[in-house]
Amino acid sequence: MSINNPNPNRFGVLALLIALAALILLFLALMRALPSGYSDAIPVPYPSDEPGNASQNSEQATRQTLRDEGWQDILGSEDTAIARSLNLKGQPVADFVGYKDGGHWLIAEVKGIEIKHAVDQLANTYAGILKSGLPTNSFEFRLYLNTNAYTRLQASYGYGNYFARAGYLETNQAGQFYRILINGMPIQVLPLP
Repeated sequence: MSINNPNPNRFGVLALLIALAALILLFLALMRALPSGYSDAIPVPYPSDEPGNASQNSEQATRQTLRDEGWQDILGSEDTAIARSLNLKGQPVADFVGYKDGGHWLIAEVKGIEIKHAVDQLANTYAGILKSGLPTNSFEFRLYLNTNAYTRLQASYGYGNYFARAGYLETNQAGQFYRILINGMPIQVLPLP
């Protein structure tokens, strides 16, 4: 009396196919759950100073508001002067760099929708201040957006992978939100003043 053993390779292949099908279904479910960036299904009005940078008037108004808060623009009153002061000619820098006694710095950028570029500008300016030898005790980073861009960045669909959650800039990677930091410091997101 002999017992017929089924072919063990046949069961291994079947198990592999089932595992592969499960992975494909999981991948599709994750892709459906992730925000897709821009969506035709969600109409979003764009103000006149988008899709690129914010208008010059918005930048000037923001600079004046920050001066009224007591920040001194000792490196210059616009980005070209700031770049020259920090020896960063030809590199992207922030729209406003404010200083308060004791080495306290505010680095601010006014944008429409180019969020990644804003992060680069803030980080470049920060690095320039550190290299300058100026006194540094603390830093604050702010990103100012017009009302429509600010509202959209707070919404679940954001701009690409960028979001403003709890008032700070974050990114969504693989279904997880991560605060965007410059040397461990968060970027605060605010509507234009």
